[in-house]
Amino acid sequence: MLVYGHYDVQPVEPLELWHSGPFDPVIKDGKIFARGSADDKGQVYMHVKALETMVATNSLPTNIKFIIEGEEEIGSPSLATFIKANKELLKADVILIK
Repeated sequence: MLVYGHYDVQPVEPLELWHSGPFDPVIKDGKIFARGSADDKGQVYMHVKALETMVATNSLPTNIKFIIEGEEEIGSPSLATFIKANKELLKADVILIK
């Protein structure tokens, strides 16, 4: 199984429209708001933790490979080149894109 995920966020410009620093978490109404904190990072973490649990419990039913990249929000310009250069390494029966 090949799992794809990303960890990037939209560019911060224009900076003058921000009410606080674009990478500073802010507490509003008792809740924490942090730019880009959920955009696929939670899903990537969930898959990594699932793999960790399966390895620890010896219940891993298949090989698992990950592609986790940081260019998704700008169109992943390096991804196609990486995939073409690593076809054998990335070979999989199932691809999970989250």
